[in-house]
Amino acid sequence: SQEVFTRDDREDVLCQPGPRARVRKVLDILECKGEEASKVFFFTVRSHHQNPTSQCPSSDYNKVQQKHKDVLRRRSES
Repeated sequence: SQEVFTRDDREDVLCQPGPRARVRKVLDILECKGEEASKVFFFTVRSHHQNPTSQCPSSDYNKVQQKHKDVLRRRSES
């Protein structure tokens, strides 16, 4: 399988201060890597969008999410 992003690219994206800045960084990186990298990236995004069950959240994630919801509910009740 082809990988479009290197570890350094990933770190550059994750160091950005918010989702919009991260998207901009991803697009900047793709522009530098050329048309083939862009095609691979968009094919991957499209396939994940069409099959969202391929990346189900883990049970730990679901537990943390439920705990967070419980805390918010308790705060709103007080």
